[in-house]
Amino acid sequence: MKQYITVPSSMGVSGSNATPEAAANLFSQTINQYAQQGWTYHSAERVSVTKTGCLQSFGGNNGNTTTYYVLIFERDA
Repeated sequence: MKQYITVPSSMGVSGSNATPEAAANLFSQTINQYAQQGWTYHSAERVSVTKTGCLQSFGGNNGNTTTYYVLIFERDA
């Protein structure tokens, strides 16, 4: 039997150090951090979250949707 954990991740970098190498390094650091705890990287998935307020529905505004990434890790239970 397997056990799974999801970890939120921006999977990106910004600012003056925003390079493909910096993004890959961030991704590797997260995988290595969880590997030290016995987890094996499984996959990455996108999750969309829509934030709405009580008055946003007036006027046709459906809220602000942001897409996040979650990293999925597994290990034997």
